[in-house]
Amino acid sequence: KKDDRIAGMCLDGSDPDHIYVVGTTEGKLPLAKAVKGTSSFVMKVNTTTLEPVWTRQLGSTGRKPVRGMACAVTVDGVWLAGTVEDGGIVSQSGIYKAFGGRDVFAAKLDKNFGKIIFVRQLGTAQDDELALRGGVVADSDGNAVLVGNTYGSFYRERKTNETATDIFVLTLSAFDGSTVLPLEPTEIKKSRSIAGVGRFFLWLFLLGSVATIAAAFYVHQHGTKRTAA
Repeated sequence: KKDDRIAGMCLDGSDPDHIYVVGTTEGKLPLAKAVKGTSSFVMKVNTTTLEPVWTRQLGSTGRKPVRGMACAVTVDGVWLAGTVEDGGIVSQSGIYKAFGGRDVFAAKLDKNFGKIIFVRQLGTAQDDELALRGGVVADSDGNAVLVGNTYGSFYRERKTNETATDIFVLTLSAFDGSTVLPLEPTEIKKSRSIAGVGRFFLWLFLLGSVATIAAAFYVHQHGTKRTAA
């Protein structure tokens, strides 16, 4: 009796008998546990009977809307990706505070029973959203590659008066959802700082080496003159 919206589907190349449907619901879907508020969902469907095998709904704290937008199937699981509205924390994401604005999320589930393996929520202080089509794909290692738009500082520090969006592409590990690529701005600053320290010690080493060689040459030259005298 409530709205259900399908955003897309994904196929399993090793299993032609099933497809996965992803979307958003305001109610409770067959074989799913009830979730309060607007939730994302992924449903495994038998292609012969068109009956659901399992359904998993994923909501957020404070009943902030969570929207399922894309999915991708790997050898050992299925990725569900989408967005959560301002201030919402996606269930089982393990964070205690939303990043700000609209965030993106990716959840990895077991293909056989729909059990959630882990959930990762990412974002900036501004709105971030997945691409409307193909927002998540799986690479050859089963990692999730997310693509979308951001008004925030995923890759670079943005000025406060900027209004245009940036495109982001990032990869999440199939093992634990950690960020594989790219480095976030804070991590970039850290790596630059480490690189700067490394360059300082390199120059210090080179200068010390040059000074040592110069001193040895000086001693050799003056020692030769005294011997000749």
